[in-house]
Amino acid sequence: MQQPRIWLVEDEMSIADTLVYQLQQEGFIVTAFERGLPALDAAHHHQPD
Repeated sequence: MQQPRIWLVEDEMSIADTLVYQLQQEGFIVTAFERGLPALDAAHHHQPD
């Protein structure tokens, strides 16, 4: 089974790093964005799970 993918938008890098680590430990593939606009732009090309 393929690992589920999560997109995370968080502007505080220390919080983002912690969340990415925790989610990866739970088996997720995580893509982190520092701002919402790049995440929305990426959504036009790829769909998260």
